Amino acid sequence: AHYNLPMPTTTDRGLFVWHELNTTDVEAADRFYSKLIGWKTTAWDPNPSYKIWTMGREGRGGLYAIHEEPNAIAPPPHWLTYIGTPNVDATVRQAVELGGKVVTPAYDVPSIGRMAVLQDPQGAMFAVSAQVERSAYKNPQLGDFSWHELLTTNPQTAWEFYHKLFGWMKTGAMDMGGGS
Repeated sequence: AHYNLPMPTTTDRGLFVWHELNTTDVEAADRFYSKLIGWKTTAWDPNPSYKIWTMGREGRGGLYAIHEEPNAIAPPPHWLTYIGTPNVDATVRQAVELGGKVVTPAYDVPSIGRMAVLQDPQGAMFAVSAQVERSAYKNPQLGDFSWHELLTTNPQTAWEFYHKLFGWMKTGAMDMGGGS
């Protein structure tokens, strides 16, 4: 369904804007991260089964139960990162042209924005999001996400994909050792 949403008011192309834990046991995840990091959860008003991670201020991510679907294999519990874009549909088209795949086609969430779930050419999942309004908080605070790392089978191809899709620029490299 398409809703008449205002255009996004922020220029957040390529920024990590939301993090969501999809899991089979929401209560256990809530207890674990509350003890480990100090996060709390609150039910999201439009859908109380969706929990919002908080830590002394607005939500910083989501917690959601993986639902079984007939004739489908449910994914294992996983974190999903949302990357900002001013135009979800254009980003989805470009991702496919660059060798990515659509996992969940673009959809609207009333009063929130438009989003889609994609896979890069090596199969790593991520989501794209054009929100009506973004957080005023720009600098990471205690308990916020502040580092993102991609483990991939082909770093060069992955880099080219994300660079073209989001305009990311290489600022340096780090040898992570010879692990297998």
